[in-house]
Parts: sequence; structure tokens; C-alpha cells
Amino acid sequence: MASIALELVLEEIHSRRKAHLLEWQTLRHKQKERLEKGCKIPDEEGGDLLRLCLVHRSWTSVARQTLGRILVLSDIGLQAARAFITTPTFGSWTREIYLSFSRDYDEDDGIWDSIGQIFARTPEVLTFSLQTASNGPFSIDTCVKKLSNYLRDFTQLRELRLC
Repeated sequence: MASIALELVLEEIHSRRKAHLLEWQTLRHKQKERLEKGCKIPDEEGGDLLRLCLVHRSWTSVARQTLGRILVLSDIGLQAARAFITTPTFGSWTREIYLSFSRDYDEDDGIWDSIGQIFARTPEVLTFSLQTASNGPFSIDTCVKKLSNYLRDFTQLRELRLC
């Protein structure tokens, strides 16, 4: 009974997370906010799921699986990207990826190799979202060129959002 209640709570948090991420990306007033403040993706529900992973070891795997259904990479650094390559949180159950770069993002171009390795671990993605406010090496045009090598591997991809 307790595991059913936990699964219901996790599903509710996941649903709210999915709705908030979509709202952040698509609403017009949020678009203005992204341009003014940068593209850091707010993911409060992801934080809630991460905390639930730590409540009790019996909760860890089910909460981690729920957390891993959506992968948020917001202004990701090389060290964090390398950690994402090996984390058990993301894998074939990951269905959505949100990738964003802020106006002042300045990571080395080598970050793309790590991003590619992360993508290789998540082949069943249905929705991919790219947000960038950068006019430099992480501009929308440059990102699309870099991503074209990886997106073809998402054979289940149904929705591609570029902003």
C-alpha cells in the first residue's frame, strides 16, 4: 500500500514537472524573462524528486527512475556533464531532454563530446528541447549544427523544440 502511495506522489510530481518545463519554454511572458535573465531552466520539481531519492533507501530506485524520465541540462559544465555520463539516474527510460545555454555561457567546445555520450545513454527520447540566449559559440545556429549529429540517433523522437 505504501509503495502505491509513493508511486502516485511521484507521478504527480512528474506531471507537474513536465507541465512547468513546457510552460517555461512556450509562454510568451516567459520568453521575455528568458531573454532578460538568461536560459537557466527552473526545475523545482526535479529538486523535489532528488530529495525524495534520499529519504529512504527503499525509495531511491523508484524516485530516481521518475527523476530520470526528464533530463535537464542547463548551462552544464564539463565536470557535471562527465558525471551525467555515468549516473544511474538517466538511461533508456529517459523520455525528455531540456538543453539550455545562457547568454554568458562560455564552456569549452569539448562539452559536445560529453553531451553526445549522455545522449547515447538516452536513446528513447520522445521530446528534445533546445533553448539558447547565446550569440557566441552556443548560438542557436551553432547548436543545431552540433546537435544534428546526435538527433538522428533519437529514433523515437516525436517533438523537437528550438528557441
